[in-house]
Amino acid sequence: MDKETISKEMHSMAQAGFRCSQIMLALGLKRKGRENPDVLRTMGGLIVGVGYNGEICGALTGGTCLISLYAGKGRYEEEEHPKLWLMTEEFFKWFTSEVGGGKGIIKCDQILERAGVGTPSSEICGPIVLKSYARAISILEANGL
Repeated sequence: MDKETISKEMHSMAQAGFRCSQIMLALGLKRKGRENPDVLRTMGGLIVGVGYNGEICGALTGGTCLISLYAGKGRYEEEEHPKLWLMTEEFFKWFTSEVGGGKGIIKCDQILERAGVGTPSSEICGPIVLKSYARAISILEANGL
């Protein structure tokens, strides 16, 4: 999917009531040609800073979970990708630099405060989710996934 298509899909999901971490995984599942309502329900526990508490940004947790969706262990007979933890570390470092302004800001409340708003909005969170999704996918692709 190109950036415009992803943006439209994100907007549609947000209009339907899905949020940051859920959108990240919904896009990742769609890329695999799958849907999984249980995964999206589960990711709801991470929205707006872990259960709507303003803690770790859902785009960060969602991106990390997205990488694990593709590279993690999911069955007894599977092995995780040998670079799983290097990929999640790369994503984390990118996020703290790009979204966190190089200041290690990873909390939803701090990101919103830095943007001059007090509550999540598609204007602030949408671009963060879009950039985070794109970065997670680029990391996966660089590692053959």
